[in-house]
Amino acid sequence: MLFRSFQGSRLEDAVTRETGLLAEVGVRSQSLVARAEVESGPLELGGFFVDRVGTPEQFPLGEEPPHYPAGGVDAYFTRDLARGGVRLWVDGVLGASWYEHLAKAPDDRDAVFATVRLLGAWRAGGARRGAFYVEPYARLGWLDPDLDVEADAAFEEALGVHVGAWERARVGLELGVSDALRNFPSAYAVEPWIGRRSALLQAGVAF
Repeated sequence: MLFRSFQGSRLEDAVTRETGLLAEVGVRSQSLVARAEVESGPLELGGFFVDRVGTPEQFPLGEEPPHYPAGGVDAYFTRDLARGGVRLWVDGVLGASWYEHLAKAPDDRDAVFATVRLLGAWRAGGARRGAFYVEPYARLGWLDPDLDVEADAAFEEALGVHVGAWERARVGLELGVSDALRNFPSAYAVEPWIGRRSALLQAGVAF
């Protein structure tokens, strides 16, 4: 079991969404996180709970900030084969959010969001550390910012490949697309995200 806390922030500018640390508030200025993991052979299971500090609006100095609970589970599976291996990640999160959907009438309840991500990869080569390998993968993501609102989900799909020396160095190329249903709020994303087409080139080295 792992416990952590993180300094929360307060909204300083509602237009730019600029925030600052909650230095003037005590213990409840922290976002608290608890996580547990268990491993059984090629499968690793985890679960977590987080009590997040939120900044839905500006509030007076010294006032206790609002908190929004969320929880999730994740699983990681990996198996080495004679000439490669397979890997699979999946995680899901459900929780309260300060966000109120633009298409929904304001009420006294926090919006409840849900998100799921899935990533699968197959590897050719890499039988030992430093051996050459090629690993194509696919990634899927789904987000519903408010379960009370219909047709507001967003989706993300990506295909990519890693090439390099197993657990030593790699170069990767990923092509991705994102889209959303008609009621997804444009204000939910900090940057233009809906309908985006992307190409990501990355490199990594392990010492």
